[in-house]
Amino acid sequence: IGVAPSGDAPISTMPAGTHGGNLDNKANGIGSTIYLPISHPGALLSIGDMHASQGDGEISGTGVEIGGHVLLKCHVIPQK
Repeated sequence: IGVAPSGDAPISTMPAGTHGGNLDNKANGIGSTIYLPISHPGALLSIGDMHASQGDGEISGTGVEIGGHVLLKCHVIPQK
C-alpha cells in the first residue's frame, strides 16, 4: 500500500519508503491504521496483493497470495 512519492523520478518498489510501498508484514492486518504523506494531487493511492501467510517482509521473496475483499477508509488530515 502506498501513495505517489515526492518528486518525479522513478523509484524501486523495494525497499518501502515514507510514501509506503512494499509494506508486507504481519502487523498490517484487520484494524490497522497507516499514515502516509500526500505529495501529489489525489495522492495516487495503490494497494497490492493480499497474503494468507508470509514471514515479516517477504524475507524469502514470496508469500501465499490470495484473493479477497478490502474495506478501506481514507481520511485527509490537514497539516497545521
